[in-house]
Amino acid sequence: MAVLRFDRRPREQGDVPFAVQADDAVAAVAELRRRVGDVPVGLWGWSQGAWAASAVAARRPELIAFLVLVATSGVSPAAQMRYGTAQQLLLHGYGESDEWTPAEESVAVWRRAAGTDDLTVRRLAG
Repeated sequence: MAVLRFDRRPREQGDVPFAVQADDAVAAVAELRRRVGDVPVGLWGWSQGAWAASAVAARRPELIAFLVLVATSGVSPAAQMRYGTAQQLLLHGYGESDEWTPAEESVAVWRRAAGTDDLTVRRLAG
């Protein structure tokens, strides 16, 4: 058995793009395989690392035998950010009567992610 632990590269400006994180993970898997041979390799991703791990498995399924995803979201980063933005608006005084919709260019994406044509932001229970 072998374990290789690494974290995403340091941020130079803003977040490290998920595609770059995935490329780095592929390089790490290649290095692990170079050292230990052709053994089953899984990826363990925590939080945003789970998105990068999932991207690697989707891009290069021949490299990854399994995934362990912890503290991750079941939706895309974009859907999670839309949800977070909506919650922040609600927390800062925008209520049920202050209906709003996302910018026109993102309406189609919103509908696909939400699975509905209703774009109203509503306060969630709890």
